[in-house]
Amino acid sequence: MLISYKLGQTSIVLRVKILDSSVTTGAGKTGLAYNTAGLTIAAIADNEATTTAYTSAGSTIEDITTLGTYEAPTATKCRFKELDATNHPGVYEIHLANARYAVANAKSLLVSIGGPTGAAETDAVIPLTSFDPYDGVRAGMTSLPNAVPGAAGGLLIAGTNAPVTITGSGNALTLQSTGANGAALKCIGNGSGHGADLGGGTTGDGIHAVGNTSGHGLYCYSDESGHGIYARSGLTGDGIRALGGATSGDGVHIEGPADGDGIYVKGVGTNQYGIYVEGYAGLYAKSTAANGAGIFAVGAGTNGAGIYGRCDDGIGIGGFSDHADGKGIQARNAKGIGLQVQSSQGVAFQISGITTGLDIDASDGPGVDIDGTTYGIDVTASAGDAIRAVGSQYDVNADVHGTIDFAGLTAAALQDIAQGIGGGIEV
Repeated sequence: MLISYKLGQTSIVLRVKILDSSVTTGAGKTGLAYNTAGLTIAAIADNEATTTAYTSAGSTIEDITTLGTYEAPTATKCRFKELDATNHPGVYEIHLANARYAVANAKSLLVSIGGPTGAAETDAVIPLTSFDPYDGVRAGMTSLPNAVPGAAGGLLIAGTNAPVTITGSGNALTLQSTGANGAALKCIGNGSGHGADLGGGTTGDGIHAVGNTSGHGLYCYSDESGHGIYARSGLTGDGIRALGGATSGDGVHIEGPADGDGIYVKGVGTNQYGIYVEGYAGLYAKSTAANGAGIFAVGAGTNGAGIYGRCDDGIGIGGFSDHADGKGIQARNAKGIGLQVQSSQGVAFQISGITTGLDIDASDGPGVDIDGTTYGIDVTASAGDAIRAVGSQYDVNADVHGTIDFAGLTAAALQDIAQGIGGGIEV
């Protein structure tokens, strides 16, 4: 007979059947007791050379008080009792010392019963395993979680799992797909939940993504009205911080679809910026389309600005075009002011051109509307002409409203201005 137990298991109630050797029917032998003459019980592990034997003659076999309830025998002894002569004829219960099931490195225990007249020799082999066949959760294997699979603290299953937290030194979790175009990790949020909620360490990144030869370190895609990326920073941190490659890589490279925006940024609150950029060129934008704009910005509200440039030392907004008909900066507004420049100190608007410094074309309304507390325009030249105008079709009465103060200019300079404009200014 085979009854398996874990090596080292305690309180084992062993039941064996002893046949009646005086008959040929295979009936069980009844009527044996712990003190039946000639009774011998012997036990030996598979890795032992010496048997531990118990005999009624040596009084090392004791009775059992309550059947089915393990009762530790006295040292060097075992216990023996008939189970039920009517319903289980020939079946007997044996209680061995716990040490018999705990022999180091043993794989099985052999128990032999014999000796009484009419009792056939009986052997019971008990496998001793390193796992616990009576542990319904993890079979006694301590390297496995002691919880139901899928439950908190249990093994992950291909189905519904309780929320799982994985901790570890180094990379706590590494996933790699071996499929042709498979994703190592696919996360889908529910309702207002995030597909992935990632937080960096004290100085670490929430996401550290490295692309391969032509693959993306991070590729985000959104269906319908959801965001491909929604980033929100803490009190002083950055929602997204991107560093370009050391040679020629871009920190952020964004392309919009056929009719969509490559990037849509909105600042919320008074004096807050949709984009705040610092650097040698805080923002460099170039259009590759035939008539595209490097930056197309639309302001909103009475005091809103499509682009608001500020620099404490240098140029707030600088524009450059390498095409003969291109515009470094083009400002257009359906209503209001196309370009407004204000400076608390220094020059509000500085123009330098190889062919044309300033080219103004207004189809309706003033091409330039200048309002100053002291001067609308204050022109000073250390050498050459302060104002130089060339052309014969200027109508000063129509194009200039108010007065122009040319105090400090020589008569020759004023005469040049009058002749260039076409006589609309009296000198």
